[in-house]
Amino acid sequence: MDIEAIKKYYSDLLIVQYRTKPRAIATVRLLAALPNGDGLLDQEIACFDLNTAVGAQLDILGKIVGVQREVYGLDLEHTFFSFTRYDGEPDSIGFGRYTDNPYSTDLFLRYNNWAVYTLTDFELRTLIKLKIIFNNAYSSLKDLKEGLYAAFAGDIDVSEPSPYGEDIFNFTRYDGTPESYGFGLYTDEPYEGSIMRYSEYEVMKLDFYYKAIYTNAWAAAEFLGIVPKPMGVAYESHLI
Repeated sequence: MDIEAIKKYYSDLLIVQYRTKPRAIATVRLLAALPNGDGLLDQEIACFDLNTAVGAQLDILGKIVGVQREVYGLDLEHTFFSFTRYDGEPDSIGFGRYTDNPYSTDLFLRYNNWAVYTLTDFELRTLIKLKIIFNNAYSSLKDLKEGLYAAFAGDIDVSEPSPYGEDIFNFTRYDGTPESYGFGLYTDEPYEGSIMRYSEYEVMKLDFYYKAIYTNAWAAAEFLGIVPKPMGVAYESHLI
């Protein structure tokens, strides 16, 4: 609706005895035009375009979908002493560290440690997009890939890894597929390969890939638990 249509709409709302009064009609049209005298109405429409919104505009959009600019408890500036599992997680420091810097970014996590990470506009916009996808409860890999591509154009992507991480006993066709091992296998490694049994299964898992510019935003998404994926599905994150 343009400004002329707005002015006509409100002037048509005049009660019957004023509808034939030129001054009354002109007054109402003037009042209807005042808010848009400096293009305010047009600006308000553009203010909440997620791709161009900034500052307080993004704060409002974040509240609508459920993301705040301040992420309480997230510390992206320090690493903390921890015992690391065999797979290398979590990323932490341990015994044997040596530094000449008395103000190292490596700390012991204490009860009174706390942090508040304030998202930049870029990071908040990223989390809002991820939360929108998360809120829509995408239930298939196809829907999830399409949602991420629409929002990030390939900068953040997802794939489904192979369900098996080891060789499985199988009969191989003449063309050499599937890749497997069969009778006559000789090895000194007692744990190489396995025979597929009825009881074997793999936990459903997804691989997410993101570019370096999204590193902090992705860390915040993981901390807040808004990585968009089906419930009960595990995932791994990879920097590309």
